[in-house]
Amino acid sequence: MEFSFSDIIATLALLSSIGVPIYIADRLQNKFLKNTNLKTYHVKLLDDIFSDYKNFIEDSLKGNYNRRDIANKFKMFSIRFDSIDKQNFERFNISEKLQPINRQLHMFTTGTNDYNSTPTSGKVKFSNSAKIQIETLYSLLLKTNGDIIFSLHK
Repeated sequence: MEFSFSDIIATLALLSSIGVPIYIADRLQNKFLKNTNLKTYHVKLLDDIFSDYKNFIEDSLKGNYNRRDIANKFKMFSIRFDSIDKQNFERFNISEKLQPINRQLHMFTTGTNDYNSTPTSGKVKFSNSAKIQIETLYSLLLKTNGDIIFSLHK
């Protein structure tokens, strides 16, 4: 049995008409799943950070931390927020940033008279006006986090 040139061309055309769509679908599906998994991981990371941050703010407002504890917690959160801001921009081209708001909250908290008049090892008790300002800045941080998560799901 001999194959003519037209038979070979017809066979290649048939194989390519079947193979190319399968290849494209496989590539697109893998890219979509990889991107979805990365976004899911990123949202989980944000959830973990904000769970820790919520506990920190609540405990701070209750007066459960001394000055050193507060400074160390803000330092740790600064590192985490800086990292997540860089990842948001590099991976997802999201320009909203969490670290500047965290920094505002840090500067306000450590700049209050309540904080500065407390001995280093003493527990910091914030005034009602300071608590309101801390809660306001914290709510801005939560709003920005929600905007970032919304951007991730676009």
